[in-house]
Amino acid sequence: MRRTGLIALALGTACLAAGFGSSLAVSQLAQEQERRLTAQVQQHVDVTQEYFQRAATVTQLTAHNPVFTGVYAALPAGQAPQAAWVEPVVRQQIQGGLDYLETLFPGQVSEACFIDLGGAELARVVMGKIAGVENLSRDERANPFFGPTLAVPADAVYQARPYVSPDTGKWVISSSTPIPRTGRPAKAR
Repeated sequence: MRRTGLIALALGTACLAAGFGSSLAVSQLAQEQERRLTAQVQQHVDVTQEYFQRAATVTQLTAHNPVFTGVYAALPAGQAPQAAWVEPVVRQQIQGGLDYLETLFPGQVSEACFIDLGGAELARVVMGKIAGVENLSRDERANPFFGPTLAVPADAVYQARPYVSPDTGKWVISSSTPIPRTGRPAKAR
């Protein structure tokens, strides 16, 4: 009887040791999986941050495009452009400048606009399609990007919280900046 008890105790101790070993192996596997998942998440975070930094840089460069800054050259000092003022040739140049973004970044620019200080769009390109004058918004001031963009310092970019674009019907995060000028800025988005 003692032998049976000792054998059972020895088997119990062996099973217990095997259980600890299995548990240790499972723990190591879980730790390795957690390290891999953490690395994957960090990679996605890095890619996302790079994307939004690139969007900010492109927005800043676009704001300095002579097509947009040149709109002010024909205006008296201190006067902001108004949608009704923009001549068809100038509007076409602005549209071309906005449309060029789609050429640089195919499928990544859902919408690009040039908006005056009063909130009227001077030009807009949506998914590579130029909006006609009759389709331009007369007042963009209620959009989540408008006011905050005018509040950022020169050469800064405002990136809005996600919202549904009324023009595309898709969730977007706009990057917008004032267009540099002596006097008051206009706005590009």
